[in-house]
Amino acid sequence: MFIVVFEYTAAVEGYAGVRTYAAYEDEENFNRHYTDERQAREKVVAKGVTKEEALILTAETPPSARVATAVAESTDQNGNVNAFILQINMGNIVFAIMCDRDTLRENGRELPPLRWRDLYPEKYHEMTHVFGVDLDEIVIP
Repeated sequence: MFIVVFEYTAAVEGYAGVRTYAAYEDEENFNRHYTDERQAREKVVAKGVTKEEALILTAETPPSARVATAVAESTDQNGNVNAFILQINMGNIVFAIMCDRDTLRENGRELPPLRWRDLYPEKYHEMTHVFGVDLDEIVIP
């Protein structure tokens, strides 16, 4: 098995910076699948790593990239954020961020608490309105 860790590029709007991994039969198989089109959307962060290494590398996805993904997936083609969908997506994102942080802590990282304002400052006020609370009161350990 040949494991590769990818990171979405700015070409994938709303997902830039999010890391994923995939397993291939071998490096030759990976090379066949890593086409020019895919290279424009995903850069290789690491290849030939163990599953454990891949999990750590994907856990290094910036929390702000995960939040941007939730906002993008909650936004319609006219640029309007659906508050209901955003609330659902943010629950999933908070869980993903907490899992990432647990993985990193289990591997010796010391992480400060996160404040929402720091995660996605461009949409902070809009998200505060959607949730109806001051998001600075919510801290992710």
